[in-house]
Amino acid sequence: MPVLAGLALGIAVDGALKPPPLVWLVPAGAAALLTFWGVRRGLKPWGHWALAVVLVALFGGLWHGVRFRARPLEHLTNLRLDGERFYYVRGEVDRPADLHFRRLAFGPETWHGTAYWSVRVAVTDLSGDAVRWHPAEGGMTVFVGSGLPDVRVGDVVQFLARPRLNRPPTNPGQRDAALAYDRAGSHAMASVAVPWALTVLERPPWHSSPRVAIARVRSFVASRLAPYLGSETHPGRFGLVRALLFGRRGALTLEQERLLKESGTLHFLAISGLHVGLFCLFVEYALALLGSPARLRTLLTIALIWAYVLFTGAHVSAVRAGWMLTFVLAAPLLGRRRDSLSALCGAALFILLWSPQQLFSPGFQLTFVAVWAMICIYPQLSGILWPWQDFVARLRRPEERSLATDLWLWARSYLLLSCVVWVATAPIRAYHFHSVCFVAPLLNVPVWVLVLLLLLTCFALAVSALLGGVGAAALAAAAGFLSDSVEAVLRHASRLPGFGVYVPAPPGWWVALFYGVLVLWVMRRRLARGRHLFVAAAAVLAMSYLGHETALRAQRSFSLTFPDVGTGQAALLQLPQRQAILLDAGSTRQTAEQALAELLWHERVGSLNAVVGSHFNSDHCCFLPFLSRRFRIERVLLPHRTDQTGFRRRVEHWLDASGLRMGRLSEGSAIGGDGMRCRVLHPTARFLSDDALPENERSLVLRCEYGGLSVLLPGDAQSAAMDRLVLDYGDRLRSDVLVMPHQGHYHDALDGFVAHVAPCVAVVSGP
Repeated sequence: MPVLAGLALGIAVDGALKPPPLVWLVPAGAAALLTFWGVRRGLKPWGHWALAVVLVALFGGLWHGVRFRARPLEHLTNLRLDGERFYYVRGEVDRPADLHFRRLAFGPETWHGTAYWSVRVAVTDLSGDAVRWHPAEGGMTVFVGSGLPDVRVGDVVQFLARPRLNRPPTNPGQRDAALAYDRAGSHAMASVAVPWALTVLERPPWHSSPRVAIARVRSFVASRLAPYLGSETHPGRFGLVRALLFGRRGALTLEQERLLKESGTLHFLAISGLHVGLFCLFVEYALALLGSPARLRTLLTIALIWAYVLFTGAHVSAVRAGWMLTFVLAAPLLGRRRDSLSALCGAALFILLWSPQQLFSPGFQLTFVAVWAMICIYPQLSGILWPWQDFVARLRRPEERSLATDLWLWARSYLLLSCVVWVATAPIRAYHFHSVCFVAPLLNVPVWVLVLLLLLTCFALAVSALLGGVGAAALAAAAGFLSDSVEAVLRHASRLPGFGVYVPAPPGWWVALFYGVLVLWVMRRRLARGRHLFVAAAAVLAMSYLGHETALRAQRSFSLTFPDVGTGQAALLQLPQRQAILLDAGSTRQTAEQALAELLWHERVGSLNAVVGSHFNSDHCCFLPFLSRRFRIERVLLPHRTDQTGFRRRVEHWLDASGLRMGRLSEGSAIGGDGMRCRVLHPTARFLSDDALPENERSLVLRCEYGGLSVLLPGDAQSAAMDRLVLDYGDRLRSDVLVMPHQGHYHDALDGFVAHVAPCVAVVSGP
């Protein structure tokens, strides 16, 4: 445990400070001299442990700096692929905001007037919806569309694409996905959308490398299961089955993924202890039936466990389970006592030595914290709540036992275990995903039973398909029924209060303090005055969180924030009295809705007093359903229209079904409060009734004033609307801040409109 703590501390410090790797040698030398002096002078045992932790921490920092460092964008200037230099060009090539790559060995191709660059790569990993390859000094994630040639691991492919660097976070509170990709070894992205843009140049034999052999085995098993599970690109009801068998979450439908994420049950799909443990029991039972000796059975089980871990993609949770089972099974062979906590620490130590950047992975943190809570917290809490349970169970005679009693004891124990794991992992989930599901401890009980049955059915289905398909159709039908049952349970649970509650991310120091308090509780009996230390630390934990939140909320002032949502628009208007108004909420970029939500959580906005949609276009109001599931919206304000376009009809139908209050705005309407006033300057009744005008010409134009500051938000107003505003209002349009109309697109009337507004600051929302 101290060695693991020191290694993790060193990796964390190196990841935060990012010093040159060789800098770690200076304190390491000093610590080594101090250790030598301490050994000669006879330090006490706690002193030896402290020095050991320091030395291992220094080694961890050096090891992380050598093995991995979050490289800046310029890292790709020296990237070499197949011996050729690969570099990027800054400047106005096509889209100034992008960084464009060029390969010297190939010339540019043009398609629809856009320059694409030909890239030749070797595929080293495949996921459900992306191809990721890792050359010698870096990597790229390539997203491929449907209808492209079949690509396998090990293939050498050539494709036309526009590689781009990983997009760094552009909004406050946004999760740094670019850093996550970089830590995974992928430093750029590209998309291949048309079939003729990708060509398979070379397909090596299956025995060329272990990675290729494992991938071919996965492909073979998937092909044998395809007649029973449907197409891999359109799995339908069997998407959950594919995710359980192969760890491919890309096979899930969007609705299934949303339900699993918001319910906090997505961890059931991770290839982890549940999968590996069941596989271990299945193998041991089969070998016992064959009469294998105990030692040989253990060795074969360990070998088959690692074969299964590699087959499923060697995810962190699966590797953790593989190491733990290896240590537990091998302990009797070495004459050692089985110790789950030592096995867990050993698994973490091996993973961090092999890949130190995994310490920052949410999956690594969640899987190890959850198992640590099962090993250290659950037994103590169970002993406090039911101190005589095990003793009474041993005294009960077989005829005194009943199925109902056993089921009740199991359900009670599993519910407590679920609550312990939920509490232990809640800070990590809130920190990384801003989400907490308060019904998850109860929901885990039925979902665990269904997933267990589904997993057993999936294993049986895989064996049946490989042996010729005897009974495979019936097993596939049973798997489909269980998959539908899991989805139905989650869908009904989504209507409960407390399902998928989104919270602001706690600060990192508070998360570390929380786990320090948990460790104190676990060790309270071993430490002098351990209970007093725990109570004091828990009080500091609660007071620090309340003080942090109070300080953040007390600093609120008038602010207008324009988050980056790509091609679209959104503006968050906040007042000191904790009022929040969202002006537009839409984009053509699907991931922008999550970025907008993360900004709201970062600003501690739990409810919106109003959401104003300037007009009925998807790039201005398509986020409404997404936001309504995560935030309390008091009312939605939209333009007053009489015609029934398709998109308008869908929006109003959704508003009626959701029960949100809806208001109508037109010229002369006003919204505001607490010293802020917003007046609607456009559209007039003539613009609203003229069906020949495009939707953009009927955008709401708002002028907001607060404390002497004025902001003009013209939506997607075009030439006719701008001419009318200049004619009717003239110099009254003058404002300190102007949001450029139509995401900055140029129109004939734009120059005169901007001249009359005369802003000090002009904001362009869009790429």
